Amino acid sequence: MKTKEEYAEGYINYLYRDVLEHDKEIYAPDIHQTKTDFKAGFDLAEELFKPKWISVETPPDDERNVIIKIFDYRRPKEKVTEVGLGYFDHEEKEWYHTSDVLVNGGHGWMITHYMEIPQ
Repeated sequence: MKTKEEYAEGYINYLYRDVLEHDKEIYAPDIHQTKTDFKAGFDLAEELFKPKWISVETPPDDERNVIIKIFDYRRPKEKVTEVGLGYFDHEEKEWYHTSDVLVNGGHGWMITHYMEIPQ
């Protein structure tokens, strides 16, 4: 399995083919950018948009929609997860999908984390 760095380098090479690393400008649709510029932007974006998952042990203060991550405990070796929208019902102390379907409804899928919807 590739590391994050190997994946990023492969993606950069895919975009820029075998152009040397010099500060030789490479045409992108509306900008001139080098591989070094692209890598710096890629790393910055990853840091700025890094998911900030919160444990379900600390539910949100209200019933606003949040992004939820649920895990399929029937197949733990495969580490099957799903991400969607949901909310925490404070009266019933339960997590629901935005379609008002109970998340932990006994089908093996259990919520593990949530995060605020980026603004």
